[in-house]
Amino acid sequence: MGCYNHPMARMGPSLLLLPFVLLCLPVPRTASGESGPVVAPAQRSTQPVETESPVLPRGRSRPWLGLSIEKGDSGVRVREVLEDSPCAGADIHPGDEVLALDQTPTTTPSQLIAAVQRAGLGARVSLRLRSPQGQERRTEVVLGPRPSLGEWQRQGLLGKPAPDFRPRVVSGPPLAGGSIKDLRGEVVLLDFFASWCGPCIAAMPHIRALWRRHAGHGLRVVGISAETEEVISQLAREHRVGYTLALDVQGQASRAYRIHAFPTMFVIDREGIIRAITNDVDEAAAAVQAALTAGVPMVPR
Repeated sequence: MGCYNHPMARMGPSLLLLPFVLLCLPVPRTASGESGPVVAPAQRSTQPVETESPVLPRGRSRPWLGLSIEKGDSGVRVREVLEDSPCAGADIHPGDEVLALDQTPTTTPSQLIAAVQRAGLGARVSLRLRSPQGQERRTEVVLGPRPSLGEWQRQGLLGKPAPDFRPRVVSGPPLAGGSIKDLRGEVVLLDFFASWCGPCIAAMPHIRALWRRHAGHGLRVVGISAETEEVISQLAREHRVGYTLALDVQGQASRAYRIHAFPTMFVIDREGIIRAITNDVDEAAAAVQAALTAGVPMVPR
């Protein structure tokens, strides 16, 4: 069961063509893909906390374009074209507005979503686009099956350079240079967490022990949260965290790392390559050990 009380839920435009919430926005969705109400956080449990996605009949895959979108001036504005998605190789770019899918006008995100679902998986659709300069054109896209949350995250990140960002350190050791890229040469464990996430809190003593055991051998641990500095600071004091806790400024890191569940841990090797993505602290510890010693990539299950 999802926990829906993330502060990012009140920020920014919709990502309505995604099969999940990129910013770890715990916004429940209706079957049409539209935003539902934000409800109170569930009681802490011992299971990883995932955002909720639409419930579909078993055996059915839902089609998608792979666009991050928002309401535009005349149509639906493209914020981002996602890698490894049906639109990745099409003539569609951030800033374009989708005016119609085939013959169906699309003036709102919900209209575009509905048109995609009606077209169905494997359909070749024609998108009428308008560029930021006002020029109109058409491009064709074959609707593919949306990947699972974990598949999409791993396809885009595992074995690739870790996206750089500049978190705002709230407690613990500062980051030399201020960015994740500046930690090159060290093994880095990134832990995306929330104070209301039971599994996140349960993992922290184990992460702290791992940090203390390997800090002298080149391990840096950075906990990342999109909550307020006050919440993060209080959590650091109450749980005697010790390692670095930082604020995800405007959700930049959650967006770049495709966060969809808490906790999510990334192990980054000394060359800045992501070698493991997991919500299991034991798997993270094993990947850290591998990166610190032989440097052999270790990918949990």
